[in-house]
Amino acid sequence: MAERKTTGKNDRKNILVKPYQPEYINRVLAILEKNGYNWNISSNTLKYCLFVDGKLVGFLEVSKALNEAEVYIIVIDPLYQGKGLGTLFLSKVLQELKETGVDKVFLEVSTKNNRAINLYTKLGFMEIFRRKSYYKDGSDAIIMEKIL
Repeated sequence: MAERKTTGKNDRKNILVKPYQPEYINRVLAILEKNGYNWNISSNTLKYCLFVDGKLVGFLEVSKALNEAEVYIIVIDPLYQGKGLGTLFLSKVLQELKETGVDKVFLEVSTKNNRAINLYTKLGFMEIFRRKSYYKDGSDAIIMEKIL
C-alpha cells in the first residue's frame, strides 16, 4: 500500500495510512492494551497503521484470500477516538483492498460494541449471520459483509 495522506474532518491534522513495520510493534501493542485487547499479531496478514501528525494512533489487521478479505481488528488510541479516524482508516484500507481485486469483506463484532457496529454500518457493512453467546461475556457475534 502506498502511503496516503489526507486531512481529518474536524482538526485538519496531517493523517497518514501506512503499511505496518516491525519497528511499530511497541506502539501498536500499547494501543491494543489501552483498548483492552490481548492480541497476537499474525505474520501472514496485511497490517496497516494510522498516523496523526507523525504519531502512530491506529492499527488494522486483515487477511486476504483471492477476492475476499476479513478484517480481524481495527483499533484507535483512546485519546484519538470519536474524531472520525476509524471511519477514515477503514475506508482507506477498504479502497486499497478493492484496488487489489477484493470484492467482498467480512468482519465479526460483538453485539455489545455499538460504536463499532455504527462504524461498520455507516461504511456499508450488512449483518449476514449471528453466533449466539459467542463471547465470554455472553454477547452474540455479528458477522458482517460489505460488497466493494
